[in-house]
Amino acid sequence: MQEEDSTDDGPATAAENTPEVTETTVNADASLLAYDDLDFLLQDELRPVRLLLEFTKPELVLRKHGIDHTVVVFGSARTTDQKTADSACQAVREELKLQPDNAELQHELKLAQAPVRHAQYYRQARELAAAIAQRSACEVYVVKPSWTKLALI
Repeated sequence: MQEEDSTDDGPATAAENTPEVTETTVNADASLLAYDDLDFLLQDELRPVRLLLEFTKPELVLRKHGIDHTVVVFGSARTTDQKTADSACQAVREELKLQPDNAELQHELKLAQAPVRHAQYYRQARELAAAIAQRSACEVYVVKPSWTKLALI
């Protein structure tokens, strides 16, 4: 009769996987204020709190500067105006005329054609920004071109 092996290859218990907690480690963590404890703040459970902070910070800065109303449009910072997109695409086409069998240039042309298709969104974003500013009840209008490099889909 063989002796049974006393080692268990089964799943480890929770106690075995839990780091040793001592009075020193508990006191060290507890002594930190929540906003000073980065490990605490980065926990998944605190994602809503971090998101709230991300919204609150700019709101306070805007209020400080007397800005009462804003419109935020999210989109792509890579979208360009039609002229820039057409120029980039044409440059690749010119290179491709010299090397029509170059697979890398053919791939670059496909990549350069996407901004040409998406340039309409850049124009639409600028038109939207201008329309909002013109129809706004505010006395001061600020339209930053870098803010209007957005794709409205």
